[in-house]
Amino acid sequence: MLFPATVNLYTGSGYSADFHIDYRYQSRVYGGSTAGRDVPGRESLEIPSYDTVNARLAFGYEFARGDYLEIALWVRNIFDEEYQQQVIGQGSVAPTQNALGEVIYGYEQQVSVWAEPARYGIDLNYVF
Repeated sequence: MLFPATVNLYTGSGYSADFHIDYRYQSRVYGGSTAGRDVPGRESLEIPSYDTVNARLAFGYEFARGDYLEIALWVRNIFDEEYQQQVIGQGSVAPTQNALGEVIYGYEQQVSVWAEPARYGIDLNYVF
């Protein structure tokens, strides 16, 4: 679920100031279609729920000839939430035999791609 909100803080004499914030909640999901209910180790494909907050504060000026200048400060993942973006299960959904002769069935390990930490920046836009 995504809950965005934008507020115009000021508009007048060619100047503007806007604030945008958004909150995103992602419920628990499985990282693959092969994580069926009866597959052993299916929790290796689970991506736990997480939430993030992003914000942007922009100041703009419109010149008399129609050009527009905007300077914006922004932050993504404000609270530095650590969460998995992608999970890849290591194993097999079909019974296989390993080098020791053992029959392996299901997922035994996972490889995770973690999301970026909090990021801050400045945008400078000039439209002519």
